[in-house]
Amino acid sequence: MRTDSITAYIKGGLGNQCFIYAAARNLADRFSVPLTLDLAYLQIDSTYKRPYWLSEFHTRVNQIDDAAPGWIAGLSALRYKIFSRCGTRLGGYYCDARPHRHWCELFENPAPGRMTLDGYWQSEKYFGANQAVLAKDLLLRDEALFVDLEEAQSIRSASASAFLHVRSYKEVPSRQDGSAALPAAYFHNALRKLQSEVGICQLFVFSDDVPWARCQLQVPAGLEVKYVEPSGRGSSHDTLRDFYLMRLCKHGIVANSSFSWWAGWLGEYDWLARGERPVRIRVNRTCMNEDYWPERWLAVGC
Repeated sequence: MRTDSITAYIKGGLGNQCFIYAAARNLADRFSVPLTLDLAYLQIDSTYKRPYWLSEFHTRVNQIDDAAPGWIAGLSALRYKIFSRCGTRLGGYYCDARPHRHWCELFENPAPGRMTLDGYWQSEKYFGANQAVLAKDLLLRDEALFVDLEEAQSIRSASASAFLHVRSYKEVPSRQDGSAALPAAYFHNALRKLQSEVGICQLFVFSDDVPWARCQLQVPAGLEVKYVEPSGRGSSHDTLRDFYLMRLCKHGIVANSSFSWWAGWLGEYDWLARGERPVRIRVNRTCMNEDYWPERWLAVGC
């Protein structure tokens, strides 16, 4: 007997949903089996109330399961809370570990029947070999909404464009003061590093709280800065717009955020496919497991 299907629980925001899809898609392609995405966790997310984002992309999914009763979804969430402390594999159930580490043996000799993935799978080691496929799958369906934006034209016309992402994390309970965000010292050091690597470039700043981000940043002389302001068309529109524009930039300074991780990772592939050398800068934090960051990205301290 062999694996005959893969089901993955979808959870978190846009970036985390991309991580989960990428790992599941890679396995589904590897075993040539159908892929189902289970939205049970999104249905019981009363704190963040995050939407299902993957329908905005050219993802290839055989089935969407969004009909689980609340009590069943609650039991699934409890199961993950218990088993994710160390990671586990029980029959066809696969759960990642916290802190998120690449478990290289996890999917070797898989159990027959259905594989159920429950976790975040936050490492390109789970799907990096499938990068060209994922770069196509994760193109926005409605790119036409953003192609002709003034910011998009500015990015394309810049001799060297770079995004900088400032995630405030103000949506996190008890962290509305922005205390979960990276310190200003990281962005200052990252900008210096960027200048030393690529010289003068045009910088585009993205944030879930642009006025707050303005106060946090100290931009070195010689950098032309554009803050990408809210469009007035709603947060969902701006989330997709920012993802598209960040991916478009050649270079990038990534926050402690899976959102900018994915915009940076996909954009990196796009530029490499053109024969260019994009630079990605990320924070050097011991509390974030080394498997989370691609080894080629440049680490900068706080």
